[in-house]
Amino acid sequence: FGMPSDQTTTYRLINGEGDRLSGLMVDVLGQTVVVQSSALWVELYRDIITAAVNAGVDGRQVLWKQAESRLRQDGWKGALDLDEGKLQDTDSDSFVLEDGVKYILNASKGQKTGFYCDQRDNKKAIRALSHGRTVYDGYCYSGGFGINAALGGATSVLSVDSSQDAVDMTLVNAEANGIGPDRLSAVRADAVKHMTAMTAEGRTFDLVIVDPPKLA
Repeated sequence: FGMPSDQTTTYRLINGEGDRLSGLMVDVLGQTVVVQSSALWVELYRDIITAAVNAGVDGRQVLWKQAESRLRQDGWKGALDLDEGKLQDTDSDSFVLEDGVKYILNASKGQKTGFYCDQRDNKKAIRALSHGRTVYDGYCYSGGFGINAALGGATSVLSVDSSQDAVDMTLVNAEANGIGPDRLSAVRADAVKHMTAMTAEGRTFDLVIVDPPKLA
């Protein structure tokens, strides 16, 4: 797997279709390696995949996660094994770095692998575009886009998510990066309804980020 740098301890190792391994994602999140299975073939070859991942773990813990709905659609009729023991072992928040930005996350409880490593380049792009701008971050999840916008010099960031856990996580991650409420605020709301309300009020933003889960 190689050694993480002093600026990055989280990254995507296997990127599904992008690596011609549709249904298999592997993310390195600090000292935890998360394997997400969303295809029948991944479950059928689980032992081989697990052995290959373990061979390069370097002492990191491996967490196997399953996308239930995708597996059912793929014809998986076996019992879904959520590795309860491993989930309990990783049932605590961990600290990771991505391009120098600090995040506190929980791999076992978070969406997909627990972190959107595939958005790394997009987050860097947002950081470069945000200087001097007001920013709206819809569907903020753990705050990656909004935090990068603030670190890139945005005058203000408004982060929105329908999940209170996501809102809380965004504020925790913002604080971890020295970003106060005067620069980034987060509210719990349905993003579509919230944007509609903002439009009705005549509220405008220089940069709007919309990254809805599942909707696409």
